[in-house]
Amino acid sequence: MKTKPLDLRRLTERDLVSRLADDNNDLRWASFQELCSRAEKRGWEAYGLMTQDTELARLFVSPKDPFDAVGALVGLSTYDRIRTAWPDAVERKIENGGRELTIDFRHRRLDVVCLGETPWPVQGETPEGQEGLGEVEFCVTDVSAFSARVGQLKGDLRGRLILLPGSEGAALHTRFLLAHVPGPRGTRTVLVQLVQG
Repeated sequence: MKTKPLDLRRLTERDLVSRLADDNNDLRWASFQELCSRAEKRGWEAYGLMTQDTELARLFVSPKDPFDAVGALVGLSTYDRIRTAWPDAVERKIENGGRELTIDFRHRRLDVVCLGETPWPVQGETPEGQEGLGEVEFCVTDVSAFSARVGQLKGDLRGRLILLPGSEGAALHTRFLLAHVPGPRGTRTVLVQLVQG
């Protein structure tokens, strides 16, 4: 009896992340593509919100392709399995003992991030219980100018774009913000990383 092909669109983000470490190469690549597509969809929603302000819109490096990367957040054991499954991916250390693995293919970059000792937002949760899409990275021409403009916003955008505190050393090159994107089923919150382009 022939089995039906797996419909990745029906899988949760956590399941897709786990399949990045699958033994089947085709399934790994398909999971990579599906995770990138889902994250970029959120990214376009956030981009549409941010570009409602003309000054912010001017600061994106490439309006047609504004993404630098998308990110998935994983626990240590999942990270190690994915690292083994993608031996050619580039790895780097991040603060608090965390690690980041970048899978780069055909103009799509997925950063698989393990936060190390950083506390998780929900008391009692494990990193593995929170695995899924984490952030969308955008290239901007001037992170400081973008951040300053977000602080000056008025009206509806003021409450929908929330700049997160930045560390002093990284403030000139990267900042994070939350974009509260309105939708038919309420509000979706997208974590955005602004990267100096």
